[in-house]
Amino acid sequence: MDSQYTVNQHYIPQFILRNFANSKGLVGTANIAKNPFVFSTAKPKNICSANNLYESQNLDGTYFERNKVENHLACLEEKLSEQFRTFPSTVQQKDCISGENRISIALYIASQVARNPWVTERIKSILLPHIKEENKIIFSNSCMLFNFLPAEKLYEFLENNNLHMTNEEKEKMPNDTAMGGLLNDLIRNCFMFIFVAENESMFYISDNMPLVCKYDDCIFFIPISPSLAVGACPANAATPSHKNGIIRLGKERVRLVNSNIIKNAKRFVVYSPDNAEQAKQDILRYRLNTINY
Repeated sequence: MDSQYTVNQHYIPQFILRNFANSKGLVGTANIAKNPFVFSTAKPKNICSANNLYESQNLDGTYFERNKVENHLACLEEKLSEQFRTFPSTVQQKDCISGENRISIALYIASQVARNPWVTERIKSILLPHIKEENKIIFSNSCMLFNFLPAEKLYEFLENNNLHMTNEEKEKMPNDTAMGGLLNDLIRNCFMFIFVAENESMFYISDNMPLVCKYDDCIFFIPISPSLAVGACPANAATPSHKNGIIRLGKERVRLVNSNIIKNAKRFVVYSPDNAEQAKQDILRYRLNTINY
């Protein structure tokens, strides 16, 4: 029964969404899929989620090891939320972040890439034309499983659906998950850091995270609260500030970042209700100037 499982599965963790909530536990939301846009408030549990997002459905309609990925992400989020709670005091009291901070940021970025439904759909659109017709459904159903769990789980899922891979085929498969591969690349080749919004400016987030923001030389920029964001840039582009791990942004720079966040959103832009009027102005300006409905 569904009551035994987590069905409503978030692609932006609730512990991040709660950072944008007011004293009543509500976040501001702009539904940009509506015309005109709909501005409202919502509880974090009710947004940026989809039913059975991380489940791999068998051909008979059942689910393979239901909630396996969901439970894996829940454990990951518990560790990250504990680490992220230290970030406000870190940026206030220190000039640089720790190695543990950097690893946590890299882990968060990698997990957000792997769980992003828009990224997954893009990958499917590229790869499905090269998949045999009879295997397209099962391939499509296995994407989130392969993003997070070891290849052995993928093989079990395929075999459970009477699709067996030879040893030769298995040898050609990546040795790591999509999340693990990106995590390793970030740690080896990038600098991770924390952005601080200053002068009473505030970040927004969207349902399309992580965002490739094109801010300076960053390859990722992901707000984690109205005042803090995490990011990464290639090691060969790192400045001294990148290497220290703390970068402070004034209002103009925060406005630039927010404009990119709003432009790249798919359905929702989320903001602090304490900044509602400014957020509404920005969302209307940046969406209506760049998107034709």
